[in-house]
Amino acid sequence: MLTAPHLVHITPEAEFGMYHSWLSSVDGGMDRVRPISGLDELMSRRLGYDDWSKRCYAMVNERGGVMSVIYAHSANVPVQKDSHLMLPGRVDKIVAEKSRPLEASPNVITFYSISNLTQKLQDDVVVVPQDANAPRIRPGKMLISAMYKEFTRVAHPPILTTLSPIWGLASALGDKAPRFKYWSEEARIAAVADYIRSRQNDVARFHLGNGAQVGAIQFNANATGSSDDLLALKVMVNYRYPRRPHRLEENIGILNAGSIPASAHLLDFFKK
Repeated sequence: MLTAPHLVHITPEAEFGMYHSWLSSVDGGMDRVRPISGLDELMSRRLGYDDWSKRCYAMVNERGGVMSVIYAHSANVPVQKDSHLMLPGRVDKIVAEKSRPLEASPNVITFYSISNLTQKLQDDVVVVPQDANAPRIRPGKMLISAMYKEFTRVAHPPILTTLSPIWGLASALGDKAPRFKYWSEEARIAAVADYIRSRQNDVARFHLGNGAQVGAIQFNANATGSSDDLLALKVMVNYRYPRRPHRLEENIGILNAGSIPASAHLLDFFKK
């Protein structure tokens, strides 16, 4: 019997282990954002069980084919009064970390790579169901919605955030880009905020359009020579999803009114 597209948790040994070789292959479902070197890396640094630091989820269609994949990193970090200080700032460290059992419940979960395996995730590909009267399916939005429900169903949900590249920043700055690293922090934040406000960045549009806010802007967030270095000047953004569903609608309302929802410490930069 065919079922609607649904979320599956791909673990090292599971019913969905049939995806292991495909997810780690160059010609198959290799992570398009954070390339996986092969099966060994997938198993040791990407997959884990419910109480592990690394997890992989996929949205599969009614025939069991993968539509989109997301990789999550869980951590228990010291609580800060200013919660944006708890958000991760180095994606290369997360990618390099081996998956392991956690000693305590995580209070921060980071979505550090997300791939739509048909077209670009940010295109929000529309798949028309066989029933012409049924609602259309958007794999990217569906995946984020399913992950949000997965991690907010507990009484005290963790902080949910992405650590996303802001590819296109170097191009947007043009001949100013080589000097960017020498600017003051305030000037760099202002430049990134202006770029996000321009709504030119696909990833920003995707996450903000799904109810996230700009939680923090991270500098020196990836290794020299990486795509994030060359295309984004090592800048990454934490798109933070609120703990409570009604806040998703509030953030979308702010976005539709012409502003960018952002953490309190960034509001002045996004009011300009």
